[in-house]
Amino acid sequence: MSRVNLRTVSGAIVLAALALSADARAENSRCVAGNYVPADGRLAVKAPGVTIRSYNGRVFIQRAIEPARSRDPMAVRVTGVQPGSTLTIERQGRSKGCELTAGQQLCAKDLPELAKGTLVWKSPAGGKLSFKPNVDSTQAVDVAMYKDPAQVFWPGSRVRVTGKTRDGQTIPEVVTTVDGLPAVNEQLYNHATGQVQSWRQSGRLLPSARAWIQEENLYASRPVVDRQSIGKGKAALKQARRAEHTLLALQKYVQTATQFIQTETQKLNAGTYNADPAQKAKVQKAVAKAQSGINKVNQVLAYGPVKKNGQRGATLQAFAQSRKAEGQRLIEAGRVLRSVLVSIGGVPIDAPLTLTNPRHQGDRLPMATASATADKAGYLMTEIGGVREDTIRGQVTFAADANKVGSQIRFEYRVPDGRQSPDLSIDGVRFYKVRPTAVQRVNDQPDAQ
Repeated sequence: MSRVNLRTVSGAIVLAALALSADARAENSRCVAGNYVPADGRLAVKAPGVTIRSYNGRVFIQRAIEPARSRDPMAVRVTGVQPGSTLTIERQGRSKGCELTAGQQLCAKDLPELAKGTLVWKSPAGGKLSFKPNVDSTQAVDVAMYKDPAQVFWPGSRVRVTGKTRDGQTIPEVVTTVDGLPAVNEQLYNHATGQVQSWRQSGRLLPSARAWIQEENLYASRPVVDRQSIGKGKAALKQARRAEHTLLALQKYVQTATQFIQTETQKLNAGTYNADPAQKAKVQKAVAKAQSGINKVNQVLAYGPVKKNGQRGATLQAFAQSRKAEGQRLIEAGRVLRSVLVSIGGVPIDAPLTLTNPRHQGDRLPMATASATADKAGYLMTEIGGVREDTIRGQVTFAADANKVGSQIRFEYRVPDGRQSPDLSIDGVRFYKVRPTAVQRVNDQPDAQ
């Protein structure tokens, strides 16, 4: 390399170094206001996880006389909450009456929204239960304890948890049920006696929340049949007939094609077409095609048709039999007389409702019983088999289990005869307010001390 070239390269390196140092000085001396502008953001909000347990707070020695308090009566455990948020807890009360005019015409899709308008949420007499979870992230867990008996919600209570974030956003509400604390047996060492004593710690001493119904929001229909079920049954029978016709047609094709092959093969063997080579070739091709068709049809008859995904479906015979049986079942089920019961906030949220027709049970008829669970607004629709003036027995249950004491309300009403003017029309079907002829509440008693 020449001396001139070496000098040129050295000069370029020096200039590059100077340029880099100038850029570095500019980077260190740039104005903050020229690179950063004000911005704002909001907290990400989602429904929190909430678990609520109520228990009596009593611990006592077995076969002893004196119980002693050692636990708090209600614990509210939350997770997934933004720091600085405020939560409010309310208990569901008996729904208010649904404000509907006599003979009003509604669609079934409108009923859940109407049920929401009947909800009643209650706070303790001393004020709302509000607290700020002491968390530093949404992954942290906090527990609020309520010791005042007036603030304790009994096991089985339906509750709603709402709240606001620190920047004022509404937290999606959570609707849940208060659990009870299961019995816990412990053994403690008694230093005075030098013996181990058995203790029992339990939440079952706290009674369950009381089940209820709001008669004004319960509507029963006149006896009806299920036209949709009947229509589906007829469509299934039509599919079965088509499959049977297709099966017969394919079987006839196999029979006809087999006879054709036998006849033409005999003629070919006898030399009937030897004088006309073109005709002979044509007959041979037809025989081969008929044989190929028979093979394909036999595959379909034996293993079923090939579906779009490449797999074979049920054989035509099996398909026809299954659709025929399903169609007959749907038609028979659809023709059973039944009454539809609708709750527009007439039962507690998430409450199971069971209906029974004693007459149907004795005769072992279908639809003798029915069960459904209300949604988060206390809305449900179910049907029970029966004719007009049949007595229907219903019950709403807060089930008893290992964690809580149960409560149940039982009621009876008659299937409307449909001769009077309806109180409500839903999709053209007449509905009448349920007027119970008998109401009975059964509450499990708490354990004795």
